[in-house]
Amino acid sequence: MKFAENLKKSNKAIKEDRANRIAELVSIKQRNLVSNLEEKVINLKSKLADLEDLNPDTTMSLNPVKGNFNADAWVNDIQKVKLDLAIAEEEYAIARETQEEYFTEKKK
Repeated sequence: MKFAENLKKSNKAIKEDRANRIAELVSIKQRNLVSNLEEKVINLKSKLADLEDLNPDTTMSLNPVKGNFNADAWVNDIQKVKLDLAIAEEEYAIARETQEEYFTEKKK
């Protein structure tokens, strides 16, 4: 009977079961963090590409850039996106290193 088996478990077996559950949960959380940071990096790269696309919307336009180009806004936006991207890439690299260090089985 399962209830009786649970009562007979040793402290070591109980600790091992709890440790395995905690380890699995933390591993899942770390994978989620890595995935979320990877998505953030991809989104920021896309945003940077959008900012760098200054071509007019049509080939008939006489303006060298899209619409009413605001140089101040563009400079501030590109600076912010590049800074955010650099930080996100570093966070992503650290998260991947942590995942490798703590949640990858070592070959013996």
